[in-house]
Amino acid sequence: MHSTNPVPESHWEPPHSRSSSRRRLRIIEIGLSIAAIVLIGILVFSTSRAVSPGAITNVGDQSDFARFQDSAQRLLLIGSPEAFQILIQAFRQGEPITHRNVALQLLATASSPNAVPALMRALKDNDSSVRAGAAQVLGMRHEKSAIPDLIAATRDDKAQVRREAIRSLVQLDAWQVLPRIDQLLTYEIQDEVRQAAQAAKDAFRVQVAFDLGIPSPQVHDVVATPSEPLRYYAVTTTDLYARDGATWQRVSALPDAPNSIAAGSNQDLIYLATQNSGLYKSADGGKSWEHVQFGKKTPTQLTVTAVTIDPTNDQQIYIALATTEADGKTLSGMGVFSSSNGGKTFVWLEDSPMQVVTTRLTLDPNNPDVKGYLLGIADNTPWRYRLG
Repeated sequence: MHSTNPVPESHWEPPHSRSSSRRRLRIIEIGLSIAAIVLIGILVFSTSRAVSPGAITNVGDQSDFARFQDSAQRLLLIGSPEAFQILIQAFRQGEPITHRNVALQLLATASSPNAVPALMRALKDNDSSVRAGAAQVLGMRHEKSAIPDLIAATRDDKAQVRREAIRSLVQLDAWQVLPRIDQLLTYEIQDEVRQAAQAAKDAFRVQVAFDLGIPSPQVHDVVATPSEPLRYYAVTTTDLYARDGATWQRVSALPDAPNSIAAGSNQDLIYLATQNSGLYKSADGGKSWEHVQFGKKTPTQLTVTAVTIDPTNDQQIYIALATTEADGKTLSGMGVFSSSNGGKTFVWLEDSPMQVVTTRLTLDPNNPDVKGYLLGIADNTPWRYRLG
């Protein structure tokens, strides 16, 4: 007797046939995996072989470049963490500049989710050129999640890494790097890094001017509080502005022509260094100003040329003083002074620079090489003063 509901022939196969199909699929999967491993191995060999130093200055053999470009594109298509790790090695010191440029462009536009984690790991690579390349690409990608790691990279022991990290942080509009920028402008000894830091500071100042609709020379300084919650302050020729969110708000008129401003860990605490009237303090975010009395008598106008607040202790203040010579233009240094009680009294730091005008002061308790020192710059020359 025939079944009234036969199973359609096309939907049925014997059990032994289904088992064979599964075995065939498994064999195909294993074969593809082996092929992928072999391909990566071939690419490792072709992209990591030694390159002669002359290849850096010479565009080199076009066939070699074509092979590298083809291999790099294949790695991008594979898109695995291992493939990106291999591609990033094109940044190694001694690799041809043409290889580096190809890797830059491919990594900057790679859509794989494995690209950014590979670049973040590369910030800790043993080769400083790889670290610098990774920092550069993260900026090109506008990768906001990389900001903390890039700020950490500004402390790298190699100048090229610090330089690229600073440049990328500007591309990322990372205003929170401002305290670190001020440190680098004060004690960094490598010109390329100081130039990058100055360019970063200028870029932020120009952005403030654009936001306020004023010429950039009218923005004298812009700073950030050294810890969360972040607040940004900017001083123009006549006014103080503050920003907690996306827009700048005018806070008050300045009591005197500004030189610079310093912000404490308490976001409402700021000190204003002025050209004619010394130092002013505000405990309410600049809504009101208190003139700081030094107990220093001078027959000429008193100028505070630099001010900084200890990021670990808001009561500890350091200032550099100067007076104006008879010509009304030339400044004469008076040394550096310290207050341990929030500006109520100041004492002169014995043997601090006197014959030159100090234009920047900072502290960096996170750097073991300079922890315990007051750091300054005068006549474009960094100096340090042992505290305690």
